[in-house]
Amino acid sequence: MERKQAHVGMLVLLGGDGDVPTVARIIKLNRARAKVVVIDGCESKTEGSRWNVPYALMKPVDETSVTEKSGRQS
Repeated sequence: MERKQAHVGMLVLLGGDGDVPTVARIIKLNRARAKVVVIDGCESKTEGSRWNVPYALMKPVDETSVTEKSGRQS
């Protein structure tokens, strides 16, 4: 994903090849990285933790697919 595609509040999927996919929400945009808060985490990335992630490791996620999968309502 590129910087110009990202916006605050956007849901993204984190992780490269071989990593456990993690759903997060962008809370701040910087030049090279975005600050995200983890929504649907795993052991190494607990829910609610904050990470600075390069745009190259993010993929946009459809919000409806995440809420249906997790069974949560926003």
